[in-house]
Amino acid sequence: MGVIALPKLEPSRWFVVDLENVQWGLYLNTLFWNLNYWDSVSTMAGEVEDPGKTIPKALFYALPLVVSGYFLPLLFGTGAVPLHRDLWSDGYFSDIAKIIGGVWLRLWVQGASAVSNMGMFLAEMSGDSYQLLGMAERGMLPDFFAKRWRYGTPFISILFSASGVVLLSCLGFQEIVAAENFMNCFAMILEFLSFVKLRIKYPAASRPYRIPLGSYFSSDKKDMQNRTSQHAKNLLHI
Repeated sequence: MGVIALPKLEPSRWFVVDLENVQWGLYLNTLFWNLNYWDSVSTMAGEVEDPGKTIPKALFYALPLVVSGYFLPLLFGTGAVPLHRDLWSDGYFSDIAKIIGGVWLRLWVQGASAVSNMGMFLAEMSGDSYQLLGMAERGMLPDFFAKRWRYGTPFISILFSASGVVLLSCLGFQEIVAAENFMNCFAMILEFLSFVKLRIKYPAASRPYRIPLGSYFSSDKKDMQNRTSQHAKNLLHI
């Protein structure tokens, strides 16, 4: 679509801004939602071979691909199509594909969107289900959440997570985005607090994936400071 749109691009359209009619709440919520849940991969670190090397590489390549996957199509779409703000609603991007390249391109975009949504759904189910599995294995949830199928998949946790998605599907897009952002903010705050606490309390614990940063308040440094202080006291006593 980008290649076909090149002869039709009018860069001046990119700078047409009507700030008075921008729905800032929906706009910021959608931006935040589009980059949510990168932390979900951590729940499957134990299933990844050499996660200390694999996960950073995956994130390094995934971030520019995701950003360009949003940014470039919108850049071509808004620059190659006459500006009609009232027409921009759910599903209008496939109409842009039709205007630029015809019906075949519209069908291609719709098919790609369906596959993309299915991929995101599977990724979400994987992250949520393994989180429930880990909590059940540590005694934080009932044991049945830790049951695995013969292929090793936590099927009870998958069904439970899928049920939550089905219940949310009755809401509108704006309500879902706002609710997910609200819950994700609290989850991220708890994750960062847990991260700091665990790095301070168990700095030498074995981890499948470790952020290569030290901790000034680690117990090792505290022990060293205590030993130094005790040694100084002994010298003064002598």
